[in-house]
Amino acid sequence: MIKSFVIPGKLTAEEVVQMPDAALITLVNVSTDIITFHINRFILRARQSGGTDMDRQAADRLETFYKKVKERDEYLSSPDTLKMVEELRGLSFENITYNIPTEKLEVWKTFIDEILSNDNAVAFIPKKTGSYIDEQIEILSESLKGGSVEEQEMGRRMISLINNNRSMFKNAPFKSDKPAILRSIVYNKDKLIVERDGIEFLIKKKQSGANPLSWRLL
Repeated sequence: MIKSFVIPGKLTAEEVVQMPDAALITLVNVSTDIITFHINRFILRARQSGGTDMDRQAADRLETFYKKVKERDEYLSSPDTLKMVEELRGLSFENITYNIPTEKLEVWKTFIDEILSNDNAVAFIPKKTGSYIDEQIEILSESLKGGSVEEQEMGRRMISLINNNRSMFKNAPFKSDKPAILRSIVYNKDKLIVERDGIEFLIKKKQSGANPLSWRLL
């Protein structure tokens, strides 16, 4: 029987199906761009007519565990996120004035609330360092204790896969955290909170018809 590989020459579909959940969580946590590329390519191939039942089972599991990564990447590359960046880039407390139309203020407030409440709104995607990988392996090792013989065997298989292919799972030393499109907006969330509060205050004042000469922004 010809083996179907998820990561060429490294990880098979059958192994993915047999892996305990903790091992696949570790795989997700240490995945670099090249690993994610192989995962996505395998899932696409498994969904095509030539995919075997084992391929489809493996693809189902991988999609489940990589869901958060996919959602984050789609969020950061979406037109809606780009629109938020364009609207909020350069926004400062000094720009939030009575002369701004209420509709524009409400758009700003909506976008800021979205960024503050969404876990996918990140400034950077942290790089995978050697120490980070060691931490993830230690977490996996601890979680395997008390598991079945098969779970421990497959968990050790994942640990060996990572340790024997560190160049695939670890970013090069000269690489830094990967900037995200929102980096200029979310690097200082305290600033966003102050701006959001100022916008909310101003909207209420405008809606009440208050004379701007009778009050001042803090």
